[in-house]
Amino acid sequence: MKQYINNAINFATQKVDEIFLFNQLIDYLNTSGIPACFARSVHAHAGFIDFHSAITNKVEKVEIADIMLINHNILKHETRLSFIQAKYKKQNYRKFVSFQGDAIQWDLLTRRPLIVDSYANGFPSNILSFAKHKTITSFGVFYKDRSGETDLLFTLPDHLHPTVRKKRTTLVFPGYYHCPSSSCPGIHAPDETISACQMHLFESSLLSGMIGAPIHSSIRSFIGSTLRSISSPTSRPIVTEVLRHMDLPIDEPGENRPHMNTIVLLTGLEGERPHYQRA
Repeated sequence: MKQYINNAINFATQKVDEIFLFNQLIDYLNTSGIPACFARSVHAHAGFIDFHSAITNKVEKVEIADIMLINHNILKHETRLSFIQAKYKKQNYRKFVSFQGDAIQWDLLTRRPLIVDSYANGFPSNILSFAKHKTITSFGVFYKDRSGETDLLFTLPDHLHPTVRKKRTTLVFPGYYHCPSSSCPGIHAPDETISACQMHLFESSLLSGMIGAPIHSSIRSFIGSTLRSISSPTSRPIVTEVLRHMDLPIDEPGENRPHMNTIVLLTGLEGERPHYQRA
């Protein structure tokens, strides 16, 4: 995966940012035989919600995250959800790792409070708080390693610390000069990977169904509605398969609402795996 993404960066003919890199990550999984798609949002406010911030002590409008990840693992008979805030630090490696961020959004992703769907995007109020699994929210930070190649840190917002508790801040991961280590196995909690400082660790955790929170009955209808709202012809085969494995309706007349940037995966397949194109 790391070589594939670095090759994509080197030969890119478009802007290289965090969304481009996640798109390439999903492209790699897809070409490796993992049914995966990245359905880009076409609605400017599809990911926005309101919540009461502990930093400002008032209601704030923020984007819930850059990407919503929906992963159905067939072997585990389980669908997991994670909201990933994506970042790309282009500067050469100095220490591991800090980047510009939004302390208000960090507050949301760290505390995972009840939210208000003020912009008719369909989010249940408990979309961040229904789960015991902490990777319901996460950061995916692409960074330059010591050799100058791009790698990926996947971690909890709880592991990041803002230098100032203001909207514009620097978020710091406390690995400093000791990370990443080639012998690091990642950090694991019961039934989930809560931190992985290299791309191959993220990949193995994703494919084994160890990232994200198993969905609760209270949000199944939201997941179904989100999947059915993805209309791209190249995404529909994967979406249809996930809906089928979740025993959710594939079509719902009159249902049409915006969706945020959404990654959909079908993992845990055995034997020959079908090939799909990414969106």
